[in-house]
Amino acid sequence: MLYPSHVARLLTPAAAFVLALLSVFNIGLAAAATSWQIGTDFRLPYAAAEIGLRLGWRHMYDPVLQRSAVLALGHSDLFYPYINAPPWAFLVAPLTFIPYPLAYGICVAVMAACLVAAALLAAPSERLLRIIYVGAAFGSLEVALGPGFGQPAALVALAIVGCWRLLRADRPVLAGLVLALISVKPHIALLVPFALLLAGHARAFLYWAAASLALVIVSLVALQPSGVQEFLALLATGPTYLVGHPAWTPAALLGARIGLPLEALMVAAAAAAAWIHRQRGPEVPIAVGILATLAVVPYLHHQDFVVLIVAIWMLHRAELPHLNGRILAAFWVAATVGIEFPPLLVAAEAALLGVLLYPALVRRRSLQPS
Repeated sequence: MLYPSHVARLLTPAAAFVLALLSVFNIGLAAAATSWQIGTDFRLPYAAAEIGLRLGWRHMYDPVLQRSAVLALGHSDLFYPYINAPPWAFLVAPLTFIPYPLAYGICVAVMAACLVAAALLAAPSERLLRIIYVGAAFGSLEVALGPGFGQPAALVALAIVGCWRLLRADRPVLAGLVLALISVKPHIALLVPFALLLAGHARAFLYWAAASLALVIVSLVALQPSGVQEFLALLATGPTYLVGHPAWTPAALLGARIGLPLEALMVAAAAAAAWIHRQRGPEVPIAVGILATLAVVPYLHHQDFVVLIVAIWMLHRAELPHLNGRILAAFWVAATVGIEFPPLLVAAEAALLGVLLYPALVRRRSLQPS
């Protein structure tokens, strides 16, 4: 007969086995789904970098030049404008000196390695938990597709985890500098530095801000006023560019009148959770910074939700007494399904913020005179 204690001991190996199977299956699907188009998403920064090196960076956001450069790479007649921040194109620029298929293969390998490295750096030392952490990333098909599409979100995930490890090692300066790597796709983790500041990690925040400001200055100098204007004009096409994408924020789901106050409430809840748990370490502030960012940013792709996996890793490492592995596993399932069914995702994010605030609410109620 299996007793509850026996079942509990089986949960970890069972989870590792299931996530390992899902990961193998999803990696195979990702390879099949992306090989035919040879990295549609990666063509965009590659083409933008080619324009910058050949004609000057101020022309990088010219839509006519972008379309011509992207379609010249072949493999697909699809065209979307490159509207990422300049640092991602700067980083890709050295790859433009080699043929595109080889450059794409290098990018896929590097991004896959970033995702594996992020999982292993975040994971505890136990072998089964390390399998679970890696499986939590590749076990979600949308996240597993990210490296195959040439998305830089895995690098953002690694930057966040690297910042966490450095903060834990009491290296706030390096932590802030590493966190500046989120500039390759800043909008998917923008509130993380501010959550860390609220939790008392001021030095890390200041060095992140200084490094980010330096990148902004370099970008402005490279683009020049005409390039900045073209970037802003192209960025304004975002809503048209994202037609047909799921609505992953309360405002997109419910409309501005109801959704914007809900978004403000979720950001406030995240800020409160960062403050309440500030003495426990940087894990909760990082996690709620991610949750708050995803609650308010309208420009997201499916693969951007790799940062939500990072939030789950952080909350597991926080070892909160009221937030055990089973609850986080349920949230992972809700998040994985919710990427395709946004109401579930938004509800799960709100519920998780509520769980993080619950101890403080209970403590406050117990202190009130009866």
